[in-house]
Amino acid sequence: MKHLNKIFISAILMIGMISCEDQDKNPLWEPSLAPYVFIDIENPVFDVTDIENSTFGGDITAPADNVASFEVTARRVSGGVTSEFAVVYTATSFPASFRLTAPDIATALGIDPNDLLAGDRFDFEAKSIGTDGTVVTYNNLAPDIQAEPGQRQAYRLSAFIACPFSQADMIGTYTIIEDDGFSATGNDQFEIIAGDTPNEIVLVNPYDSAGGFNITINVNDFGIATFERQDGVLTEEICCAGYSPTNFRSNAATSLALSCIGYLELKFSTGLSLAGGNGTGFTFGDGVLIAQKN
Repeated sequence: MKHLNKIFISAILMIGMISCEDQDKNPLWEPSLAPYVFIDIENPVFDVTDIENSTFGGDITAPADNVASFEVTARRVSGGVTSEFAVVYTATSFPASFRLTAPDIATALGIDPNDLLAGDRFDFEAKSIGTDGTVVTYNNLAPDIQAEPGQRQAYRLSAFIACPFSQADMIGTYTIIEDDGFSATGNDQFEIIAGDTPNEIVLVNPYDSAGGFNITINVNDFGIATFERQDGVLTEEICCAGYSPTNFRSNAATSLALSCIGYLELKFSTGLSLAGGNGTGFTFGDGVLIAQKN
């Protein structure tokens, strides 16, 4: 991943030259033409304190009005054990309401709802079939549709049963699972310490930058994390000299800090500028930092 960041500036020029041609060749790169559905997620996690009534999902729309059906399958990941996928939702007219409870999903998977635990994760995979028979899945979406939260893709999603946040349980040493290439040295561990309030945690220089940048995260009572724009790594350590430090801030996707399983998943946008600027003139796009407590 770090290699991709190093060639970002040259690659973006190439992308600009070929994007129009690629979109002409592949209509799935254009949601206004493909049998594509959007989803507006209103509840990103299940509330463990109201598991029977708490739902994950939101409204589904088909902007091109050419979708014959939409099907969602799901699996449960709990304590390192992963179930098989099973169908949990179908729709044949749009707009539609996609809102499921955790017990709904458990029943479809043949799991006793009473066995559900805080920290359980559900992975969703979906497909839509067009009125012309065209099949859309996550794998044949354009890369920018896959990655950009603003595209509201409904084909690969995940949701956790959120646990009440505990700052004390979140503190410790974490191993990075994914860092999108921003680690300055390739180091894959960092510490989380307490912040100034009970709902604040501090990532101690998670990208191992010579700048020594800590990142402060605010977490609500059910593990939803947000963070203001903060410098995270010296840009020349990952890519290019002459720029201000690369900064990170929350984007439209949901970030999580789940203390009951020691899990951190930060969805962010980046920013930087020429040295001496305000850090907003250039970007590496959106990314993710995923880490697990040791």
